[in-house]
Amino acid sequence: LSTIISPLLPPDVRALTLLELRQVSFRMIAVEKWVTFSMLVFILLIASFNIISTMSMLIIEKKDNARLLRAMGATSRFVRSVFVTESRLICLAGGIAGMLLGTILVLAQQWGGFIRLTASDPSLLSIDTYPVRFRPLDLLAVTATIVVITLITSAITARLTRSSR
Repeated sequence: LSTIISPLLPPDVRALTLLELRQVSFRMIAVEKWVTFSMLVFILLIASFNIISTMSMLIIEKKDNARLLRAMGATSRFVRSVFVTESRLICLAGGIAGMLLGTILVLAQQWGGFIRLTASDPSLLSIDTYPVRFRPLDLLAVTATIVVITLITSAITARLTRSSR
């Protein structure tokens, strides 16, 4: 659109699109999005350490039960799968709950704008609410991250089960 309007304007006047006009702001928002995603991954890693430590305590606590299951004919693989499945369920339940809550909060901000922006001079701001937009591709990236961390956590749980024989 600016290429259509520019020839109609005097030579010292330049037409800019909103993207060109607010280029620094949009770049800042993109960087903020990646920093937020990195913080999410860090938080998920810390949570997975918590799950791994909980599972290791559960494995130690249930060692006698696992021996009883093996004495009744259960294979080591079956016993290990019980702990791995529990680890996966814990990770996925937390991930799904977090994604649902996050989606609700993003949609609430997008539609209701409850997080307000303030400045010493209100005329400096072109918007008064924090800008967010729900994007299914972003949700897919978060889902993929949760699945990868879940698989890593359950693999570590499987190793802990193997080593506790």
